[in-house]
Amino acid sequence: MGAGTPRPLVNRERVGEAGPFGGPGFDFESAGTADVLYQGDCDAGARELARLCGWGAELDALIARYCGEDAPTSPE
Repeated sequence: MGAGTPRPLVNRERVGEAGPFGGPGFDFESAGTADVLYQGDCDAGARELARLCGWGAELDALIARYCGEDAPTSPE
């Protein structure tokens, strides 16, 4: 994986960060890093990512269709 490649982490807790001696762990704090943390539930993270990409309504419709859920309406 090349430098600058986005590495998203969707998790309830911060995990996998680089130790004090560096390494391949996530770096959520440094300027210019492509690592991104969404701290929360996976389903909520996926819906937020879809919303930010402009796919919220489409994802909600797919969830409703295939999962039988009354999916919340994603603002676009």
